[in-house]
Amino acid sequence: MDGQPDLELHVLGELTATRDGVAVDLGGRRQRAVLAALAMQRGQVVPADHLVECVWGDHPPANATGALQAYVSHLRRRLEPDAAARQRAGVIARAGPGYVLRLPGDAVDAWAFEAAVEAAAGQAPGDAVCTLEAALRSWRGPAYADYAG
Repeated sequence: MDGQPDLELHVLGELTATRDGVAVDLGGRRQRAVLAALAMQRGQVVPADHLVECVWGDHPPANATGALQAYVSHLRRRLEPDAAARQRAGVIARAGPGYVLRLPGDAVDAWAFEAAVEAAAGQAPGDAVCTLEAALRSWRGPAYADYAG
């Protein structure tokens, strides 16, 4: 271990997170929608206007940009509670016109599942079955179940 907390994001079912094995309160539905949208893009920058659309659809409030910034700030505080306020840009970072989720590939269950499927494709059949069975156990329901739309 490098001393960093073990942060895991679970999207294969209801959106949840754990930090060192303890559940993290991710806040309300809209705030969690920001995190879900970032996770879907797997380390790619998500423009702020796209996040606003993900959260409010075609009817954003007049202060949508400010609300989005508040949601990101609150998520940072919950995901990195031990970091000083100015140092909480490790997991959710501002990048160009938007934000990016920076987590290792195995920290998000959907990303780890994809990696397992790719790994299984190059394995002997018996090994592939074991790899895929282990990967399937990470599913707790439909992916991003809270945000079916």
